[in-house]
Amino acid sequence: MTRTSTPNARGVPGRIAIIAVHGVADQQAGESNAAIASLLSEHARRQGSVPLYDSFSREELHLPVRPVLVRHDGTPEVDARESASPPRSAADPERGSTTPRRVSERRHYVDRATDSRDAGAGGSEQEREYELGYQFMRMQLEGRVMGDEATTYRTTVLRGRRSRGLAQGSPMATAEVECHDEQLVDVYEVYWADLSRPASGPLAFFGTAYQLLLHLATLGRQAVDDTATEQQSWPWRLSRVLEITAVRCLTLPVPLLNLILLVVGLGVIPAKWLLATTLGPRVALSALCAGLAGAGAYLLLRRDVPRTPWRWVGAPLLSAILAACAGYLIAGVPVVRGEYVVILVWLVVGYGLVHWVAARYQQVRAGASAMARLLYLATAVAFVVAVCVAPAHASGMKLVEIATLWTMQMAFAALRVSWIGLTLSAALLLIVWPFAWWSARRDRVTWSRGRAALRTGRLAIALAASAFLVVTMVTWAGVFAYSIREFKVFSRVDAVTIAPIPGLALFVPSVEKVARLVATDRVQHVDLALDMSADAAVTVASRVTAPQYFQGMLAESVTAAAPFSLALWILAFVLLLWTALPSVRTEAGIDQQCTNAESQRMGQWLSRGLDSTRWVTHLFHAALLLPLPFAMLDLCRKLAHPGIGIGRYLDHGLHLAFDMVGTTGALVAASAVVIVGILMKVGGTALDIVLDVDNYLRTTPAHATPRARICERYVSLLRHLATDDDDGLPRYEGVVIVAHSLGALISCDLFRFLSRERERGGDPGLARFGFASSATGTIPITLFTMGNPLRQLLTRFFPHRYQWVRASPDNGTDPLPVHEGTQPVVDDFTHPDVHAMGLARWENAYRSGDYVGRSIWADEWYRRTDGGDSEGQYPQRIARVEPHRHQAGARAVAESCIGGGAHTHYWDTSAPDVAERIDALVCTAPA
Repeated sequence: MTRTSTPNARGVPGRIAIIAVHGVADQQAGESNAAIASLLSEHARRQGSVPLYDSFSREELHLPVRPVLVRHDGTPEVDARESASPPRSAADPERGSTTPRRVSERRHYVDRATDSRDAGAGGSEQEREYELGYQFMRMQLEGRVMGDEATTYRTTVLRGRRSRGLAQGSPMATAEVECHDEQLVDVYEVYWADLSRPASGPLAFFGTAYQLLLHLATLGRQAVDDTATEQQSWPWRLSRVLEITAVRCLTLPVPLLNLILLVVGLGVIPAKWLLATTLGPRVALSALCAGLAGAGAYLLLRRDVPRTPWRWVGAPLLSAILAACAGYLIAGVPVVRGEYVVILVWLVVGYGLVHWVAARYQQVRAGASAMARLLYLATAVAFVVAVCVAPAHASGMKLVEIATLWTMQMAFAALRVSWIGLTLSAALLLIVWPFAWWSARRDRVTWSRGRAALRTGRLAIALAASAFLVVTMVTWAGVFAYSIREFKVFSRVDAVTIAPIPGLALFVPSVEKVARLVATDRVQHVDLALDMSADAAVTVASRVTAPQYFQGMLAESVTAAAPFSLALWILAFVLLLWTALPSVRTEAGIDQQCTNAESQRMGQWLSRGLDSTRWVTHLFHAALLLPLPFAMLDLCRKLAHPGIGIGRYLDHGLHLAFDMVGTTGALVAASAVVIVGILMKVGGTALDIVLDVDNYLRTTPAHATPRARICERYVSLLRHLATDDDDGLPRYEGVVIVAHSLGALISCDLFRFLSRERERGGDPGLARFGFASSATGTIPITLFTMGNPLRQLLTRFFPHRYQWVRASPDNGTDPLPVHEGTQPVVDDFTHPDVHAMGLARWENAYRSGDYVGRSIWADEWYRRTDGGDSEGQYPQRIARVEPHRHQAGARAVAESCIGGGAHTHYWDTSAPDVAERIDALVCTAPA
């Protein structure tokens, strides 16, 4: 195809827009379009010819930002004054639901997709089958409320000019890229990294890490929820219930109980300071009363603002002063004990801390605030009861320490019950799996999707729960060790008062049990400690200290299976690292002289690793379930007889857990600052990458999902490109979008959504691109993706939502095929359908070892050229996989493997094939 461009109606060279959409990691504004401009400027110079592109000039733009969903007149579909919650239309299955909106998990997109498909909506039969992805994205966009945030997107455009001719000696010098006239080229950028960047600081780092771990389980639940569009038999319904139960246990009571435990346990530190003097309780109660009075005055005055300054100033000051005096007098009454005052003050302050954290957690996890209030109220009641039943001789700081210890025992018991509920649900999910297979076995394609979804759910809950348990154990061990060492708290608690409250002995360790663990260190022989007589155990128990008991309670909470679960967890991570090892090795630098044989070996290695993800899932799931039989055996031993045969092995495992907790606590307490610094420096990049992906898939907060905010910028830029210039003519003749990694996924999702929205009227601002009802696009869009995760990751983990890419996910039922030939094998060039995305052309490039995204259409093609094993080096002509010319309905799609390598280095000079393809697409964009 030879393109000879002619001057447009203005008599000037045609103008083409390039849009750079970056992927994950901490990108900087202007970095992506600058990288493309650099590629275009250097790719002809690499061949030793005259540069095809002039130097680019930089210009700053301020684009208005509006919601993606608009009405026919261009106004936002959801007005800013409306509720942030999705509208309850007739198609909304949550209409009339008894579930409070504050605990809704936003799963109604599944029912919407099912109802829409059954009702015959969605255009063609194919579109109706692929309704789920559309409804999921619409749910994320329809609740968007702009609020008070900035409504202008500041970005840059690099303006340049392409000269006539071709780069001499270019392997891509074909008629397809021949351009006989000058071309004006503007390079834009869709920058979204700032919308996903985590806050700075140690607390923000750990808060973000916990958020990711907990939301990972929610993503697995979404994948299992999606099976409702196809599977309605009882095993599948039960699987969805069990997955939801496991996720709710992990994301609600478990983190909130840990938070409450932290607040209650740390309360002994300020209590020690306040009880050191007589005035301490008085000052504390005075400050509390003053703060509450000031808050009350603020709430009252906010409703009815005073008209006079003295009331506006005097009301809060006077109320605070009077309340402080009242608190001071009450705390000074002889019958009011100082320790009671301190306990009351800390319970109120603790509630404020818990409420503050839970309110922010509520934005990403519905039901967090209500659950936090309920659990904190129960904990406060338990604290009061512990104070009332404490020994009569306990007073002052000893009373506070005893009540705190007993309350923590009850909270630990509740926490262990929550973990048992989580692991039981996960175990039952594994038991139901064969029945689900039996009910879906007749249809191999739907079974492949269902199997992949269940695997995603199992992997997500196991990985999230195991990681959360490890991180929490390390944190608690360090907090206990540091607090006891630095502040000498719980030093007044003796072995008698440590004894668990009756009824809790099934869930927290007895003093005698901890004594056996402590004695093991003293006698330096495990069997001798385990065979210790009851009298000897009582003697040793009398010398057990609170720090030792805390260490034993932590060991009991992770059960005797902790060392073995940790071993399985490490083994699973090693297997994941083993999968990506050749790819990771190339991230430091790409060898441009990689041969076809080397590139193919790298690709096949990664494919075999992807085939082994089910074994990684089994290992993570086993690590999660292993504590359950240990806990059950330990419970049987407590209920039956402590000397049952299995008891010896349980105590061996518990002793290992006891040592792990002690060693970890001492290490964290001694080097907390260093460890945190290392984690933030080493793990910061990984956290930023994972956070980008997690944020894009997130469905909360409803009024400002990250996907909605990203798409707003994207669509705002497209609207700008579709406007007229100063002469009243179309601004551009064609648009080329260059998207990498997550940016490729964002682009594909958005264009499919915009194309599907045409049935609702579409966006009049995008009419020139064909995304408005009854509008024929006059500006063609060409999409060029690199490292696109659509097929390799999204269809594998969310097979129902992305079945428009592949009906059956890779490795859904069978391993990936082994291809040894020199000709690429194409399974189907109609999926994904370019026409359904409103694109004129779509090309995809990938490296053979890219662990994020590789081919979209070709099956296991990892050679750069179609030559021999020793060939494949640049500048030999690259093999481009395209549909057969005789194929009916074939669209303009193509893809190619650019050789060995991993997920990065698509934007730099190590990828000359990318630069040449972008240049070719610039020349053919208006065609």
